[in-house]
Amino acid sequence: MFSRFQTRLTVIFAVFALAIVLMVLAATHLSLIRGFDDYMQRARLDSASQLAERLSDHLNTPEDWSALGPSLHHPASHMRGRMPDNARGGRVPAPAPRDRMPGWHMPGLIPLDAQGTPLVPVPFAIGPLDRVPVQTRSGELAGYLALTPVRRLDNRVGQLFLKQQREHMLWIAAAALLLGAALAWVIARQVTRPVSQLGAAMHAVRARDFRPLPTPTGHDELSGLIRHFNHMVEQLAHHDRRQKQWTADVAHELRTPVAILNAELEAMQDGIRPMDSQTIASLREEVNRLSRIIQDLHDLTRADMGALDYRMEHADLDDIVQRMLTRSASVLEQHHIQTDITLDGPAPVLADSGRIGQLLDNLLQNTLRYTDAPGRLKVSVRQTAGQVELSWCDSGPGVPEDSLSHLFDRFYRVDTSRARTVGGSGLGLAIVKAIAEAHGAQVQATPSPLGGLCITLEFPLAREDKDA
Repeated sequence: MFSRFQTRLTVIFAVFALAIVLMVLAATHLSLIRGFDDYMQRARLDSASQLAERLSDHLNTPEDWSALGPSLHHPASHMRGRMPDNARGGRVPAPAPRDRMPGWHMPGLIPLDAQGTPLVPVPFAIGPLDRVPVQTRSGELAGYLALTPVRRLDNRVGQLFLKQQREHMLWIAAAALLLGAALAWVIARQVTRPVSQLGAAMHAVRARDFRPLPTPTGHDELSGLIRHFNHMVEQLAHHDRRQKQWTADVAHELRTPVAILNAELEAMQDGIRPMDSQTIASLREEVNRLSRIIQDLHDLTRADMGALDYRMEHADLDDIVQRMLTRSASVLEQHHIQTDITLDGPAPVLADSGRIGQLLDNLLQNTLRYTDAPGRLKVSVRQTAGQVELSWCDSGPGVPEDSLSHLFDRFYRVDTSRARTVGGSGLGLAIVKAIAEAHGAQVQATPSPLGGLCITLEFPLAREDKDA
């Protein structure tokens, strides 16, 4: 079944082939005509040379040529190169018996004397005609045999030859055109096949079918387009899986506190559990958990959209970390976590202090949830080559090596001691990464020397404004 694109491409190729065939046909026909004219004239020159050699045997003096030359001329045969009617078809008429000379007569032949003057009346000026010298027996120049051009149309043999050649060229052109059309269809089919496959695959993507096309082996633009399409399909499939996982994780995270709230309220409604301060505190804890999840989801969604507000200004990361840990000292003490802080002096960065505080709070919540008591927390800030490095390392339990690269994925939890039972949403480190990247910082997770997890952030070092 032909597609519109394949049909158009076939027509374009066929027209292109037709144009080439016509140009080749015209050039060949022109070359044939010119070549045939040259061939006829050279043949006549050769015949004239032979005639001149025979005539020299009958010439003793140049005056003999003046008497003999006119007998070789056919009246009116020189008129614009036309041959006498009885000479057409290649037959040369014989002269009258009294004029018969050894050899033969040629149409279009004009005898000239040694000065180039015609020996017979000629109704036109003698121009640059082809000439053959005629000599006497002693080798003295007697005159010339001048040949007027003979038109190919005046020769039936020439006309027949050219007619046959034209017919042959037309048949060859027709065959070449048919072959070109067939090749155009084959080429158009080869070109449009991957395009049709690409269109079908795009239609399948609309139906959320993310199967890639076979990987092409070529290096042309169409092969590159298919490779780009396959890469796009892989990315779409990945995002589709992430979206489905995201929806499932959000539903699960929201379902747990809602189920607990529903159970607590039903218990109070049925009189199983009294409405005292302990019950209300439990309800409040679940409400706070729901609020944290919703706020984290909101922050991540805005970060994906690039809608999180950042008020960048010159700040000292040492000062931000120091103030945050000072405020959190009592919480760390309640969880029996000993803090070791190393600050190597000013650490200028261009940052939003509020967002950096949110980043540090998420790191702190991660430590409080997953570090066994008694535990340790080591925080350090130092300058490196053009960067400010913040290191946040806690004690055990640790994280398996194969899980480190997934810690910043949304809702990801290690299926060991750092489990959902501690109450985290699995979004804290994802928010840390989003805020860090907004500040141009690199973030990575590695095993901690203390036995737990170490989060390292590398911020660009802020240069002081010399104009300030």
